[in-house]
Amino acid sequence: KEIIGMINSINARLKENKTIQNKKPLLKKISSFPYLVTYSLIILSLIMFLTVYLFSKKYSYTASLIYLGADYKMFTLGLGEYWRLFTCSLLHSSLTHLLCNTFSLFVLGSILEGELGRVRFLIMFVAGVLCASLTHGVLSGNSLVVGLSGGIYALFAFYLIKYLQSGMVTIRQMWPTLFLNIVLNFLPNVSWQAHLGGALIGLIFYYIYEEDRINWAVVPLVVILIGGLFFKYQRDHYLKPYYASTDYEVIDLMIDKGKINKANVMTEKLNRIYLDIE
Repeated sequence: KEIIGMINSINARLKENKTIQNKKPLLKKISSFPYLVTYSLIILSLIMFLTVYLFSKKYSYTASLIYLGADYKMFTLGLGEYWRLFTCSLLHSSLTHLLCNTFSLFVLGSILEGELGRVRFLIMFVAGVLCASLTHGVLSGNSLVVGLSGGIYALFAFYLIKYLQSGMVTIRQMWPTLFLNIVLNFLPNVSWQAHLGGALIGLIFYYIYEEDRINWAVVPLVVILIGGLFFKYQRDHYLKPYYASTDYEVIDLMIDKGKINKANVMTEKLNRIYLDIE
């Protein structure tokens, strides 16, 4: 009888806890979801990919990417739209690009988000994206930059150093992965510059997040690196090669979406830039 009573008591408590859980507000349920940042980034990337696909039915894929936030010097630097340094991470050039990046993020995020916590994980990821965009901007001409890989390389570098240092994996075990990532950077349309910037952030954050505490002495390195790159990027007016037809197609897309005043302002700025180039 005592055992049956204990079982009934436990079942009653479990039922009570389940009832309380079901009564939680939607936002609390979402906030308690595991790997929230990782899954949110993946879902947003999927949504943006579908949006670009729909836009590209009427306009070119490149113009659609630029309109929706790709990092592209003529707009990011020339027109001062620096928010593109971040938004470019949620856009992808192809379905293969999207699947490779989201799978990589899923694998690394499933390990690191739970270990670091959402806030620290997100800070490192965003810093990786920003540094990757700036590194590409400083070391290359006017080309289109999209994808999660800047942030992913930050996560990958952090993961690699952390687990090599802990002895949980060896360099021999990681060699195939390292070799694949090195070869990947020599493929067409892959930005090794962006990957380099992301990896540098991962390296620095390994020392910032060392031993489950924030090493504030290392934080200025992130500020110096990103600040220095941004200063160089600001002074770099190298906008060639330039693509006038694509630029003005983006303006047409903007007008088509009802953003006429903004389109007029941007047209004037683009005209001045092209006059200076000529």
